[in-house]
Amino acid sequence: MAIPASAERAGVETRPLLAGNLFRHPASGGIASRQAPTLRQCDELLERAFMIGCHPVLSASARQTLDEALRSLAEV
Repeated sequence: MAIPASAERAGVETRPLLAGNLFRHPASGGIASRQAPTLRQCDELLERAFMIGCHPVLSASARQTLDEALRSLAEV
């Protein structure tokens, strides 16, 4: 996960996105379910997605840090 690491180095906290292939979550092991032959897109989402949280009151400095980090990610 190079992008979240890059964002963290820029001062922006990230968290894994709780989505993607939930069949890989340990809690799903005991649940009877049907599954498609492949969950390739779900695996990709699980491996590559991340979330940047939001806050109702961000300082100008925090907004600038986020803006700069997002712009640098677009260049990756």
